[in-house]
Amino acid sequence: MNKTPHLAIKIHQCTLYTIVAFLFLSMQVIAQSKQDPDQLKKKIAAAKSDNQKVEMLLALSSYYLTKPGELKADLDSANNLNFEAKKLSNTLGYKLGKGKVILLEAQIDREKGDSKNGLKKTNEALNYSVKNNLPLLTADVYRELCAYKGYETGDFEEKIKYLEIAIPLYKKGKALKKEADALKDLADYYGIIEDHQKALELLENAVAIYKSIGFKELQGVYTLMSDNYGILQNTQLSLQYALMAEKIAEEVHDTSYQLCTIYNHLGLAYYDLLKYDLAFSNFEKALNIALENKNVGDINTITYNLASLYCQQKKLSRSITYTKTN
Repeated sequence: MNKTPHLAIKIHQCTLYTIVAFLFLSMQVIAQSKQDPDQLKKKIAAAKSDNQKVEMLLALSSYYLTKPGELKADLDSANNLNFEAKKLSNTLGYKLGKGKVILLEAQIDREKGDSKNGLKKTNEALNYSVKNNLPLLTADVYRELCAYKGYETGDFEEKIKYLEIAIPLYKKGKALKKEADALKDLADYYGIIEDHQKALELLENAVAIYKSIGFKELQGVYTLMSDNYGILQNTQLSLQYALMAEKIAEEVHDTSYQLCTIYNHLGLAYYDLLKYDLAFSNFEKALNIALENKNVGDINTITYNLASLYCQQKKLSRSITYTKTN
């Protein structure tokens, strides 16, 4: 149930090898809930209204759905809690609760690997939210629809359309955190279709919103900014934002897999500035995290980064050693 960074190729003129950059492609899985499950259980028991109880049941269901790992027990818990929320919403005639239940059912199906039913229920949630004039839920559904598109240019263009519908709905409903998250996703997609100036504009908007609500975990946004500046060959700003991402990650005690991406981008930024020792140390940090998590794709990516670095330094024997261990 974890978000996995997508990989894109960034080519440098070096014999035989390429530098491969991580891109924060948002797979549109739900962001991991950081609420305390024990506190949520207490809130459910102490709910002052049945509508509030529905919302707490949905929050706890979402917690189990987005909990790191792929345990069947967590998905079962998510499903059971959502079913409780469904029964109570139906009894109350609570329209927003009913709509959220449908969308969460779709997300649970998708996490189980049943994309067919997941998409069917997502479209059901869209029809329900529009019919019942639930704009924030409509925006959530459009973000979820992005998960059912692939990785071709046309797919990203469709994802952009979905988010460009969702963002004004979030803005109108003053759902600032969701608006900023969607802007970040949209910037990611614009970067992938190579409109990097548009991506940076959107990221600046996202940062402004995040700061306005006191949201501090900006390391992912800054990493995306580093990537886009790097592709535009603004090496100084690329490094600046990569360093900012590292600093924020340290300040918020981020120990997630996102650190792998941060260190890889630092390595790329230093590589572009010909600071090969610093590039090497950051690629090594990224590689260690990828190895610990047994992420084969990212191990290969960083291995090629190191091979390209050695190639650039004319250390061909070490470069060949890295590629052979791939």
